[in-house]
Amino acid sequence: MLLLIILVLLTFNFSLSTPLAEGNSVSSNLTAMGKPGCQTECGNLTVKYPFGIGKGCFLDESFEVICNSTADPPTLSIGSGTDIQIYSISDSEMRIANSIAFKCYNESGVSESFSGYYDLTYSPFSFSQKNKLTVVGCDDLAWFKESENVSVDYSSGCLGFCSEESDVRNGYCSGIGCCQTEIPKGIQYYSAEITSVRNHRGVLGFNRCGFAFLSEEDTFQFGGVNDLSGENFISRTETVIPIVLDWTVRDERSCSQVTACKGNSSCNDTDVGGYRCSCKKGYDGNPYLDPGCQDIDECADNINFPCYGVCTNTPGSYNCTCFPGHIGDGTTPYGCRPQAKDSKFPVVIFAPDLTVHSKD
Repeated sequence: MLLLIILVLLTFNFSLSTPLAEGNSVSSNLTAMGKPGCQTECGNLTVKYPFGIGKGCFLDESFEVICNSTADPPTLSIGSGTDIQIYSISDSEMRIANSIAFKCYNESGVSESFSGYYDLTYSPFSFSQKNKLTVVGCDDLAWFKESENVSVDYSSGCLGFCSEESDVRNGYCSGIGCCQTEIPKGIQYYSAEITSVRNHRGVLGFNRCGFAFLSEEDTFQFGGVNDLSGENFISRTETVIPIVLDWTVRDERSCSQVTACKGNSSCNDTDVGGYRCSCKKGYDGNPYLDPGCQDIDECADNINFPCYGVCTNTPGSYNCTCFPGHIGDGTTPYGCRPQAKDSKFPVVIFAPDLTVHSKD
């Protein structure tokens, strides 16, 4: 009889502690990407309102994005009349293609140059402080300018210096052949100006060009002498090193004055001006579109919201309790255990490691 009780408890305990198979996980698909009838896909990118493709599909013209469906694969760019390619869009950031400024030299002096710049004035975007001003070169100084106004001073700079190939170390952007520095917060205009102290005299044999660009922190890995040679440096770097933009709904009003954020969402003022809407915890959807954010059914997603007992969905949350006759924590594997009843016989429980515990 005792053996039968043990076997029953062992079987029941394991059945309570086994979650649903991963294939039964239900992910929330409540997010309204865009307005009805509007295109929300461009290649492998998803365009979520307030951004939009086509007339009437965006919050205002500053949130218009252009899908070039004739490209292979299709490409997405910022607004009309720009060639700024978009790599990704999130609820607060956008990653875009890079543009590298350079200046190259020969024995006579400057042989060719290009000054890269971005003007995001009057747009929802500003340059994220996740970016670093990066300079690659052995005789190069670059300045970061945050306005096209010639009277505005440069805000930050960086110097790359080295005299011998043997000085340069792969992977280290510490000033020897490569340097990085922070950029100001909230700027909307970027221009990098490059100059050389000695026109690369003494290093022309292995470093003919100097380069300056913005790069998302930790994405640029300095390639040492290979990068200094300039061989395909621009094409190799522009395609893999993105620039990060912060975006916000530019509005002179604060959250206390706007009603753009829809149901079950929060309005958040940003420190660069404007605001963003976000779903409250436990809700999903598009906070910029009616009806707003919808409750997530956590009980249908045992991967992100595990429950090894009785799951009850509640607005914005869920409850997970042990099955009747059991106590403990239903959110952890084997967290529930049979509740001992008054008996002259001990209750024997087999734990997962098959260790026997006795409760009087």
